[in-house]
Amino acid sequence: MRRTVVIALVVALAASLVGAALMPRVPRLGAQVTGDADLARLARTAVPDPTGHRGLAVALVENGRIRTAGLGDRDADGQPVEAGTAFEIGSVTKVLTGMLLADQVAAGVVHPDDRLGATWPALTGPARDVTLAELASHRAGLPRLAPGSVLGWARILWSNVSGGNPYAEQDTDTIRNAADRVSPDADERGESTTPTSGRPCSATPSPPGRASRTPICCRRGCSSRSA
Repeated sequence: MRRTVVIALVVALAASLVGAALMPRVPRLGAQVTGDADLARLARTAVPDPTGHRGLAVALVENGRIRTAGLGDRDADGQPVEAGTAFEIGSVTKVLTGMLLADQVAAGVVHPDDRLGATWPALTGPARDVTLAELASHRAGLPRLAPGSVLGWARILWSNVSGGNPYAEQDTDTIRNAADRVSPDADERGESTTPTSGRPCSATPSPPGRASRTPICCRRGCSSRSA
C-alpha cells in the first residue's frame, strides 16, 4: 500500500513538472523599437504594464503625414515588430465578414435568407441548409471545431496546452469537409452561440461573382484573407 502511494506521488510530481515546463509563459513587452522613436515612446507610456503584450505596432495619421513605430518582438527568435509585421486579429474579422455580407445584400447580389448550399454548391452535407444570416451572426448551430480525427483532436488539445492556434492550417477544403460532416444543432440553431466560435463564420462563402469560391475567413490568424 505504501509503495503504491509513493508511486502515485512520484507520477503526480513528474506530471506537474512536465506541465509547468510546457505551459505557455505570459508575454512581456520587450525593449526593441523600430520606426519613429518619438511615437514609440508615446505608445510605451500608454502601456504602463508591459505584461501581456509581446509586440505592438502603432500608426499615427496627422496632417496628412503617417508615422509608424514598432515595439517589442514578433516571434520566439526575438525579431522586432516593424511597420509591415502581420498580426493575428482574431475575432475582429467576424465584423468584416458581416460587413461584406451586408454590402452584398445592399447590392442585391444575395439575400440574408439565402441557403449556404445555393451560394457554395460544393457543400453536400446538412450544413448547406443554413442561411447566410445565421452563419454571419453565429446562429447556425454549427460546432466551434470539427476535427474529424484523433490527430485533429490531439492538435486541438496541444494548442490549448501550448497557447497555440487551434484554427491553424485550416484551408477551404478543411472547412468544406467539416461542414459536410456535421449537422446543425437543432437546439442551438437560431440562438447566438459562443462569441469565440469561429466555425460558423468561417463557412460564410465569398460574395458571388468572385473568381474564387474561398470562404470568407474570420478565424484567428486569418486576417490576410478576411477582406
